Amino acid sequence: MVVVDLGEIAVTLTRQVLLATVVGVLVTLILAWLSYQAGEAGFEGLSNALFWQNSLLQSAVPPLDLGTADRPVYDGMLLMILAFVLNFVIGFIVYGVSAFVIVSRMAERAGHLRSRR
Repeated sequence: MVVVDLGEIAVTLTRQVLLATVVGVLVTLILAWLSYQAGEAGFEGLSNALFWQNSLLQSAVPPLDLGTADRPVYDGMLLMILAFVLNFVIGFIVYGVSAFVIVSRMAERAGHLRSRR
């Protein structure tokens, strides 16, 4: 088992922010890829859980009814694309902030930073 002491790595605030940003981007991209693979394998529920922000935002987009009452045709393509792009931004922020909190607490416990309390 490999144990990494992040307290030594994350001495400065700049390093903490950089590390949290990298972790936020990587976690978001990996979960998006795993979600795609789960969807391709037929595990739709797992796919929705892994990329939860996509499920949340795209379900909130109202589709436009372009068809008739007998043959409805729904379209919301531009809004869906915007929601898809925003999914990554939300993931970067949520996972990046989470990583920053974890890294800064680990640095405080290791004695590299003073407590902000």
